[in-house]
Amino acid sequence: MKKSLHPSLCSWKRTRSRKTPDIVGGFFEKLVKRVLNARNGFGCEDLRMTRIDAGIEVKSGDNRHRIRIPCDQFESHQMLATGFPEPYRNFLYAIACYRNHMPRAHAHSGSALVRCRGEQAVLRHLAENTSSIYVLDHRVIERLQSRRGHIGSTFPAQPCRKLVGLSRKFLRKFNENDGMRTLQDLGLAPSQWRVRERKVVVFVYVGLIKIRLAFNLVEVMPRDFFSGYDAVARVPHKDRPMRRTLRIPIGVTA
Repeated sequence: MKKSLHPSLCSWKRTRSRKTPDIVGGFFEKLVKRVLNARNGFGCEDLRMTRIDAGIEVKSGDNRHRIRIPCDQFESHQMLATGFPEPYRNFLYAIACYRNHMPRAHAHSGSALVRCRGEQAVLRHLAENTSSIYVLDHRVIERLQSRRGHIGSTFPAQPCRKLVGLSRKFLRKFNENDGMRTLQDLGLAPSQWRVRERKVVVFVYVGLIKIRLAFNLVEVMPRDFFSGYDAVARVPHKDRPMRRTLRIPIGVTA
């Protein structure tokens, strides 16, 4: 009798040529790159904004799990933020959140991604269910780690790896009403920091299918960093929503 596979393994098998986590990670790297007008990174960072000497690491998580940042990776990014070995003046984390729940009638089937058959189905689900992206200065993660410590690893191949865990509840505190209070709770001076929330509309082309993706972009950075950041990201004036177009060809692994 043939054994049944774990739901996550089923999801990996159905995509055939690529594993689901690779597709998810690639999608959000492309999305953040397009929204922030960034470039590909040099090494251990995913992206970079060369004109303002900033590196960017892209992380993503669904409504069922915490976002996880390996502590050893975070330490490497902190070294980059100090100008070693690359000349970065700052380092940012772009954290994408998406919905991955099933309707109640199918709740026993696990996550929605498990039911996606093939790369195109996974990409469509992400383009239709991304709810927000948080761009956080690395010092926000550093303060959170110093106060809450780390969590145990959930990676089967690396059971002893330490992680920094970011919950949706923590991220939602960074809205324009409670953001300054959250910074103060982390020991960061609100007078030197800024929290901004705006709408973003991206027309995503998955193969020949056009999807309108609208989500909230929340940025938490030092005040003196915003002017250069806005110039590179081409942020519109007067709180108008950012509008972008993203084309994702199917079957391209790079």
